[in-house]
Amino acid sequence: MVLFGNKYQYFGVISARSSFPITFDIVIFQPKYLGRLLVYYVLLPIILNIKSRSHLLQYLQGRMVKLVPLCSTLTTFLEKQGDYFKKICQSMALNVFNITFVVTF
Repeated sequence: MVLFGNKYQYFGVISARSSFPITFDIVIFQPKYLGRLLVYYVLLPIILNIKSRSHLLQYLQGRMVKLVPLCSTLTTFLEKQGDYFKKICQSMALNVFNITFVVTF
């Protein structure tokens, strides 16, 4: 699970859908839901840990998100928790759209 944002103040969550090849879903939501998201998932420690350990390159421009391969620890975590996180995010989101893509190693 990776939380990201951009200068337009949209935030998103990346979660895994399948194991191989790994497919991720991205949920984009407005910033007023950010606090509630952090409370539900206790993401702050995870985010800080991911930034220091993974080879993650991310940016958000319009509706485009690019990723480079993730570390195996993050991948395993996403595989186990992705569906649950996505359902909760979708229930909170005001303007949600999903982007599905494949990460190769």
